[in-house]
Amino acid sequence: MLLSSLSLLLQHVSDLYVTESQFAVLSAADGGEPYDLAESIVSPTPTPTAAGNYGTSNIVLEYFISNNMLEQLESSLSLRGHFSSKEIDILSRLGQDISFENCLKYYQDMISIVIDQTTFLSILTIRAFSADMSQKLSKKSLNLVKNW
Repeated sequence: MLLSSLSLLLQHVSDLYVTESQFAVLSAADGGEPYDLAESIVSPTPTPTAAGNYGTSNIVLEYFISNNMLEQLESSLSLRGHFSSKEIDILSRLGQDISFENCLKYYQDMISIVIDQTTFLSILTIRAFSADMSQKLSKKSLNLVKNW
């Protein structure tokens, strides 16, 4: 009985779609133009000054996983609606009446942001239950950081 229930559950596991973006965080103080984060999705170009912005990069990385970012993404993309959809399997979806703090933890589990120690590029990985939402979430996040 347990084996048949598990088999039935596994037949209905939701697909995850992943969008990965790489970018460098540069400031106008480096003598260059402010870096276009959205453009970096297409053509990331690290520069020697990227290594000097490691501290700035950490601040930017923290913003990606902040409650402020989640609030802005929720207001423009309805993340709770996407992540709590009945079309998503019960083990993967966000609960309907979940607190903001638990929603933030769920959101933080769906994104990853790291700095490549060799190239000093920041790598943003977004997981969502549709390709469209994964791409929208990535683009919106990058634009919010760019305008931050």
